[in-house]
Amino acid sequence: MFITVLINILKSKYFYMVLILIALIIYVSSLNIKLNIKNKEIDELNNEIYKLEYSNKLLSKDNDFKKKQINIAETFSKSDEYINIIENKKLSDDSIKALNSIISNYYRSFEYERN
Repeated sequence: MFITVLINILKSKYFYMVLILIALIIYVSSLNIKLNIKNKEIDELNNEIYKLEYSNKLLSKDNDFKKKQINIAETFSKSDEYINIIENKKLSDDSIKALNSIISNYYRSFEYERN
């Protein structure tokens, strides 16, 4: 009796429809899980890209600042040459002291920025 009922169920078209429906549900569920995993990976990569762009902007600004510092230092080194020329023209000692104090104050400002 049990075997005949089982054979009748296996011959039924509804059994095959339910079997196909279960297979489709399993397939769609697995695709959904894979898609969620990929979305998480994409979000992590987007966050990493954002962090890299931000650090790149900071490094670029730092690089620009250092270039400006080098430019200012070169300008003042040329000023040292001019001061030496002025010293050779026998300026007063007060004028020379004033120029030297301006130069030393400028270089000290760089030392404070480094610390």
